[in-house]
Amino acid sequence: MMFKKILITLKTYRYLFMLYFLVAALLIFNAFFEMRQSKKELMELMENQSEATLHSLILASENLIKNNVQTQMIIEHQMARTLEILYTISKLTDFNPYLLDSIASRAGIAGILFLDANFTPQTVVGEFKRLTLEQWNQLLDKAFTLQTISGDTVFWQQRLSETDSVQYRIGCEFLPGGEVLLLIGEPKMMGAFSNHINFGRLIRNIAERSPDIIYLALQDSASIIAAAGHVQFLGNPLNETILKESEPANPVSFRILDFDSVSVFEASHPFHYQNRQIGLFRLGLSTKALQSINDRIFQRLLVLSAILIGFAFLIVTFGFIRQRYDILQKQYAVIETYSSNIIENVSDAIIVFNNRQGIQIFNSAAERLFKQDKNAVLGKPITHLLHSETLDLIVRKNEPVQEIELTIGDVSKIVLISQSHFWDGDNTENYIVVIRDITRQKHLEDRMKRQEQLTAVGQLAAGVAHEIRNPLNSISTIVQQLKKDFKPTRDEDVYNELIDIVYTEVKRINQKINEFLRFSRPEPIRPSKFKLSDWLNSIIKQYQPTFEDRQIEFVLQLNWDGEVFWDADQMRGVMSNLIQNAIDAMTERKRLEVCVTKENDKIIIKVTDSGKGIPPEQLDKIFNLYFTTKADGTGIGLSIVQRIVFEHDGMIRVSSERDKGTTFTITLPRTIALDSSQ
Repeated sequence: MMFKKILITLKTYRYLFMLYFLVAALLIFNAFFEMRQSKKELMELMENQSEATLHSLILASENLIKNNVQTQMIIEHQMARTLEILYTISKLTDFNPYLLDSIASRAGIAGILFLDANFTPQTVVGEFKRLTLEQWNQLLDKAFTLQTISGDTVFWQQRLSETDSVQYRIGCEFLPGGEVLLLIGEPKMMGAFSNHINFGRLIRNIAERSPDIIYLALQDSASIIAAAGHVQFLGNPLNETILKESEPANPVSFRILDFDSVSVFEASHPFHYQNRQIGLFRLGLSTKALQSINDRIFQRLLVLSAILIGFAFLIVTFGFIRQRYDILQKQYAVIETYSSNIIENVSDAIIVFNNRQGIQIFNSAAERLFKQDKNAVLGKPITHLLHSETLDLIVRKNEPVQEIELTIGDVSKIVLISQSHFWDGDNTENYIVVIRDITRQKHLEDRMKRQEQLTAVGQLAAGVAHEIRNPLNSISTIVQQLKKDFKPTRDEDVYNELIDIVYTEVKRINQKINEFLRFSRPEPIRPSKFKLSDWLNSIIKQYQPTFEDRQIEFVLQLNWDGEVFWDADQMRGVMSNLIQNAIDAMTERKRLEVCVTKENDKIIIKVTDSGKGIPPEQLDKIFNLYFTTKADGTGIGLSIVQRIVFEHDGMIRVSSERDKGTTFTITLPRTIALDSSQ
């Protein structure tokens, strides 16, 4: 059964397996090619490195020889001058040891030996004092030998004794009378000279700086002149054939030598100075890098083989997983479509966002609530929709459901917000916010509560008015009868004045009772069609003289105009009440603005004044019956305004800031329903 499934998988993904074998072949070929190329590049690098090292070494060696010659000439010149001075002194007078000591110290001479014609020492100064007669004779033998070659003035260098660690420069002058004058140079002069011609130190310094150098030597056909490193690999002195193979026509030669278990890359270069071959520089470099490349390629082939085997296993496994994935993908597509339709068509606004990628889901209800297109919102930060204070309230409070007031544009809405969060595969915290607009429900609830209050107050007012009106009528009749039929015997003026006061107060109480009755038994709504601009202009025209008398700046912003279906008379009373209140509230900076806009099928009328404003603690009370802030106010006007707006199926809101002004906002349907006007 399993074998059958594998065959089906191989057949289904045969092109993938063909691609697999092609890639495997390419990878193996690439590994071998890379190994070959790496070896070639490394060989070129080693050749360049060794050639550069040998050239640097040759230049340094040539400089050493040049410095040696220059130093030797300087020393010989100095000693020759000293010999001339001593020769001149010998002609004039006998040598004085004190004089010779002074000359030696000033000329940098370590020792002076003067022999007469019989080779008898006449004057001995400095280093000659510590030498034996035998050592004197050795120096004289060397001087006589050089005299036959170079003349009466000769120079050479040697150790004065076997215990000396430095060589001294020695000069000898054979005088015409048979006398012999020997000089020994200062050791520090020879020390400086020795440093300039020390090939061994130069080679050791170069070899110690590079750990890849196995050996470095200057060798001729007779011996190894100087060397550093593993000199045992250098073997016997070079024969003439090897030296001839390294002629200037092909100065640098390369070869790989095997010494037991050690492989050495050798570069050689002949060393010439003034057309004379001194020897052959041989530089041996370690081939560990080449071996490392071989080891690396072998390891890479092993790893590559393991990867290819694992990859083949993954392909087979992928086949099985892919078959299951296709089934799951189809099921997921069905579920996703179902979920998307639910999210898109649900009545609540749903927003999913995170701090990294912004808004991810924004359904149709959210578009309607925020009045923004989904494509313009997706990917933007959530602060594009919600203020940071509102967002902090939603996220930090962490309550299942919250009721808050949300400002969208210029419109304030009351919403229920539920939020939850989850972490995705990228370890990003995502938030799900569900928003339900309950503005209309809240206003309906407030309207019903207010209507119940108004009804209760109206019923109370009707009962009280009925109970009070009859006694008041009796009192009024009696007072009028008393004034007409009775004459007081004294204080008639006081009597008449009191009678008038009682009659006036009874009349005022009766007026209040009529207002009670009018409030408790409102007139029915009688809607009709009329043009909004004509209706507003007629109201404004009524108050135009007042605006001019009180120097009030009046502004009308009519952003929409058209026919509405309202009770024109009762809505006129609403507007007149709001405008009159605004006029009364303004003492300075007198500016009154009426703004009309349309949102969907709702007409929004705002009446804004620049008065002193309403204290925050009184905002919730201004629509209460008999609540007033005016000295001569009745407290009924705004209650009637609210009732009329409610009966037009509308809403009225108030916002105010101290010393900045107050705004009343009326929201009405363009056409009220007939049942709401009954």
